[in-house]
Amino acid sequence: MPGKLSFSPCSNQTLSPRIGGDACIGGVVEWAAPDGNALVLAISLPAQFLNDHTELAISPDAIVSVFTCYSPDDYFLDNITYHGAPEELAVLRQGFTQVFIHPCGKPVSGSSVVPAQEIVVTECPEDELNYCDGSKIGGNIKLLQNETLDTGNLNFSMQLYGGDFPDGFKDIFYLADAVGYLFLPKNNEKPVDACGLFFVQAT
Repeated sequence: MPGKLSFSPCSNQTLSPRIGGDACIGGVVEWAAPDGNALVLAISLPAQFLNDHTELAISPDAIVSVFTCYSPDDYFLDNITYHGAPEELAVLRQGFTQVFIHPCGKPVSGSSVVPAQEIVVTECPEDELNYCDGSKIGGNIKLLQNETLDTGNLNFSMQLYGGDFPDGFKDIFYLADAVGYLFLPKNNEKPVDACGLFFVQAT
């Protein structure tokens, strides 16, 4: 069922839905930003967790890993935002954010690692959830602005408020009050697939 999200210390980085931590993708696929820098793992989600809380039907043995470019020193917001402009989507598609659906691989980490926090779902009334602009899974998307977005055949699955990330990484989306949105295919049976869409909005 859909619900609002909260976060707690993570005891099992392989099986737990979480933000941050190591990516369980080693030996499965390589990832890097278009400029050659390593991307940061923002979210790791067992597919069954997504299937339980959304209308998705992804292969239950898969993991969804979401990466974003990040720098504590350099400006990068324009590389990860999407408010409906085709040129913004084109930048995203270059690989400044990446979404993989894949089998579980060896834990690996980049130069920056967000402290792992397990995602906890609290069910709430649908009308309340649909108007929530913080961290949530399922329900209807709550964009910060009322844009028309081209997401192809992908389905909204989750949104995360940047300020909910651990201390030291509340700027993972550059601004602590930015929101990240995850879109995924409704069905996916491929063992390794770079698909989906992740982008950020800020007011």
